[in-house]
Amino acid sequence: MDSFTAVARHQYINLMTFRSSGETIATTVWFVLDNHRIYVRTGHNAGKVKRIRRNSHVIIEPCNSRGVALGPQISADARICVPSEYERINTLLNQKYGVMKRFIDVMTRLRGGSNTYDVIEITGSPNVLS
Repeated sequence: MDSFTAVARHQYINLMTFRSSGETIATTVWFVLDNHRIYVRTGHNAGKVKRIRRNSHVIIEPCNSRGVALGPQISADARICVPSEYERINTLLNQKYGVMKRFIDVMTRLRGGSNTYDVIEITGSPNVLS
């Protein structure tokens, strides 16, 4: 079993990206595992997207909804997917999170939020850090 498969049973991960100063910024996110890759949907040009464009190294760890770690940290690489991949990933996220994901999508639209998003793919040879 690879490190990503061990994370798959969880509902949340902390996605840690790096500022140019080297400071780590952790964000608790929903994710889906597909073909030994982790995918995360996030707002278009969110801070984590900008940081990944500058430095593709990330650290992930399974966590609860409040960001409390539930497993080891895993070092990996990330990239921003091309828009043609977005629909497939959104479908996988809908399958995993069901009604709650669809409800949040609707509430975001009703509150005037943007339907524009980016998808992050986490790959590489994951390395368990702790």
